[in-house]
Amino acid sequence: GGVVRQVADHLSNVGAPRPNQSTQSQALAPPDFLHQLDITTQEVLDIISTQQSLGSSSFKIPGVENSLTFNRNINIAQLRRLKRQFVTYTKSHPPSDMTKLKESFCAIFYRVSCDVLFRSVTS
Repeated sequence: GGVVRQVADHLSNVGAPRPNQSTQSQALAPPDFLHQLDITTQEVLDIISTQQSLGSSSFKIPGVENSLTFNRNINIAQLRRLKRQFVTYTKSHPPSDMTKLKESFCAIFYRVSCDVLFRSVTS
């Protein structure tokens, strides 16, 4: 009976678990969040595709502080895959500031591909 009593005592004296991702409530996304997410990511993909087709390897995305510099073209299938990955992640982790959505999507090109550089515009 001693071991059972120790286990029962321990279980009854354990406090609430520490807060973590599964125990904290998630911030509510705006009602048009998915629509905005789709429009924003598609706008960025369209600009990248257009700039690459014009032969431009370094360009700015309007509304994004940093410029994108590509060492090679990224084909449309790769761009769509990156968009899908970003959308999937962002749906489960909505940003607190929707104005940073485009900047966050552009940053994925730096994190995902070693062939793409994401650098600050200094001029």
